[in-house]
This record gives sequence, structure tokens and C-alpha cells, in this order.
Amino acid sequence: MHCVSYDQVHNVLRLDFEGPFTTADLDGIDPAIIGLLKEQNRSEVRVLYDMTHIEALAVPQLRFAQRARLAPIGKSMRVVVAPPWARHGFGKSYRDAQQFSAHSQPLIVRRLLEAYRVLALVDPKFQPRTGPSTTDMVPLSYRDEGQRYIVRISRRGSLTEPFGWEICREADSVEMHRSTRTFSTRVEALLDSARTAAALDLDVVDALADSANVIRH
Repeated sequence: MHCVSYDQVHNVLRLDFEGPFTTADLDGIDPAIIGLLKEQNRSEVRVLYDMTHIEALAVPQLRFAQRARLAPIGKSMRVVVAPPWARHGFGKSYRDAQQFSAHSQPLIVRRLLEAYRVLALVDPKFQPRTGPSTTDMVPLSYRDEGQRYIVRISRRGSLTEPFGWEICREADSVEMHRSTRTFSTRVEALLDSARTAAALDLDVVDALADSANVIRH
């Protein structure tokens, strides 16, 4: 995720993406929404997904379908700006899965100005909330079962808040465990998550090695 910003007047959270759209981008959406709702003490927020600058979809279709079957956070409008290279059926498999699950479907538009019109945005003032490294994700796997997990290292709210961690199933993003305390750096949060993962018999050795180039203070 390249940038997360928020317009408080119109109550719209904007998520901008660029480069390949990956599973990490997909899994980072819900934490961004939940963090905003918690910080603003709101129950709903409209969401604008700007995919104008993504180069390719690097998420398996099955993973998209699994994510689409999960209930969205809240019932407010969601608008997606498709990349210029997208064909007419862009997002069809995702919308079809949500229709099957009776969830509200996102509206797909071709241009950012069209999204502004749909959301009735007049002179929006989007204020940056986070950078691309707000949420770090580290792959974990069971030693014997092969089940893959994702550890999310993220701030508990705004940019000034300390870090926490969640261990989620990679297949469906279901949260399995989360930290009960917070940490001043991402590294401290990662190490604490590793202690919990070790107690669950997760293969944390490879995960910590792989994360060396991901986690930053």
C-alpha cells in the first residue's frame, strides 16, 4: 500500500496503491480501516481504493475469492478506481463472490474524478495517515502441518502510537492471536510475536531470517 489518507469532512478513507497489487496489500486493507475507525471513534467510513497506478494483480484468484466472501467492515460505500489497463470485467470475480455471500459490492469506476462525483466529494482535503511501512507482514508456517500464517506488525492507531502484532491465517486473514501489550519499535513487537509463535509450535526461525530486510525501527 503506497499511501493511506483521510478526509474528515466527507468521512472518506483513501487507499492508494502502486506497483504490483500483492496479497500483503490485500491483507493490509482491513487494519487500515479498523485503525481509522478506532482513532476517529466512528462506526462507519466510506472507502476510496485508488488503483490507478498499480502495474499488475499479483494475488491468486482463489485468494481474492476467499477474501471477498468475508463480510466487509461496515456497510458504507466502497469505490474502486480501476487501473488504465484494466478490461471491462475488472473486479468481476470479486463482486461475484460478494454477491454470492450477500455482501455489499464495491463500485468500480474508470477515473478518480468519477469516484469523487460518486462520493460527492467537493474540494476534498485528504490528510496522510500512514506510510507504506505502517504494517509489516512476516510469513510463518507450522513445522508439521504446513499451514501458513501472517504476522502483522502495525501501530495501534495514529503515527504516534506504539506497535502491536497479530497472527492471522494467510488463507482467510482470520486473526488467531494478538499482542496484549504494545512496543516502541517494530523489532520489539516482532520478537514478542515470535515468542508466542514458538509456544504455538510455529516455524519462527525462517520467519525471523526472512524479515531482516522488512522490519525497520
